Amino acid sequence: MARGKKSRALAERLWARVDKNGPIHPVHGQCWIWKGWTEKSYGHGRIAKCGTRAGMMGTHVAAWTIQNGPVPSGMCVCHKCDNPPCVNPDHLFLGTMTDNTADMVAKGRNKGAPGTANSHAKLNETEIADIRVELASGRRQVDVARDHGVGQSQVSRIKRKVAWKQPSKEDRP
Repeated sequence: MARGKKSRALAERLWARVDKNGPIHPVHGQCWIWKGWTEKSYGHGRIAKCGTRAGMMGTHVAAWTIQNGPVPSGMCVCHKCDNPPCVNPDHLFLGTMTDNTADMVAKGRNKGAPGTANSHAKLNETEIADIRVELASGRRQVDVARDHGVGQSQVSRIKRKVAWKQPSKEDRP
């Protein structure tokens, strides 16, 4: 009985802070967006398991658990829609960490994707070419970095072709 009370309390707390009119995914339909606290690094929502901060869980995991029961050991709850704050049970599936990583890579969401294929890229190929021209003309890395809104260490990686390894348009024959 106590378990049922905890489950109902979790469900009530979760669904009370969900907007079911989120963006529409072209394949999977309406996202249900968690409007409470989210992790800054990945954007997943977090909720206390039993109303205390000591036992936190992802809101997508909570939604899965409410709808389908506990997540089996060694499995994680993954998003079909690739929208971290989404808690629509129809957008969630179980997979291993390997499955989740393969899904991320297949959809091009990995941070290691090259150039503008990287969803976190601040620069585009034209800016990279401009940076390389500016550096070749003798401008200081710190000045180039400031003008392009990136750190000096990133400009250094661009110069050494550690970052943006692929040749820019101007570097191609």
